[in-house]
Amino acid sequence: MQRPNRLLSQFLGLSLALCAVACTNLRDAKSNAEKERLSEGQKPMDSTVYFYKNTSKPSVVITDWNAENRRFVRFYDPYGQITFTIEDIRSSYSSITDLRQFHENGALALLTITLTPDGSRYWYTSNLTFGINNEPLWKEDVQHPEDHVIFPGSNKSYWKDGKWVKQEIIQEQPVRRN
Repeated sequence: MQRPNRLLSQFLGLSLALCAVACTNLRDAKSNAEKERLSEGQKPMDSTVYFYKNTSKPSVVITDWNAENRRFVRFYDPYGQITFTIEDIRSSYSSITDLRQFHENGALALLTITLTPDGSRYWYTSNLTFGINNEPLWKEDVQHPEDHVIFPGSNKSYWKDGKWVKQEIIQEQPVRRN
C-alpha cells in the first residue's frame, strides 16, 4: 500500500514542476513579445521610410502590420530623435493614419487619423499639423456625421510639454465708456 502512494506523490510532484516551468516559459514569452512590440514594433526592413530632402535621415517611419494587427508611425527630427509616435490598430475598431502633406524639407506637414469604432453610427477624424522639424503643432477633432454645430476652436488642441492641451475660447466683455 505504501508504494502506490509514493508513486502518486512523485507523479504529482513532477506534474507540478512541469506546470511551473511551462507557466514560467509562457510568462517569459508573453513578456518578451510585449517588450518587442512596445520598443521596436517591427523590423526596419518591414518599414516604409520617408526621408528629409537631400539627406539620409528619416523623417517618418511606418512599420508593417504585426501579428496583433498594430503598426507604428514614428516621426523624427533632422537629428534623428523621435518627436512623436502614433499606434495604428485594426481590430474590432480601427485607427488608421494617412499622411496628407509634406513640407519642402521632407518633414510632415499634415496627417489625418481616422477612428472607426465597430458598431457605431459615428466615426471620427483628427487632423494634425506639424512644424518643419516634425514637431506636433495643432490637432482638430471632428465627429462624422456632424449632428450639431460646433463653435470654431472648441475642438482644437495644441501640443505643449508632450501632451495635447485643449484650446480655450475666451468670451470678451465690452469695454465701458464713461
